[in-house]
Amino acid sequence: MEEPNGRVADVIRDARHSRGWGQLRLVSELRRAAAKRGKTLASDASVKRRIAS
Repeated sequence: MEEPNGRVADVIRDARHSRGWGQLRLVSELRRAAAKRGKTLASDASVKRRIAS
């Protein structure tokens, strides 16, 4: 059985790499997008763990 989150992580990693973004830039962009939607994210350390490639 495939892990759905694995596929999402692959898509995120590929998009990050195609833009030339490091983890810090991605976290910053995710926070900006979340704020526009009135949402908050977990701590930087937690977000980084989730997007680590």
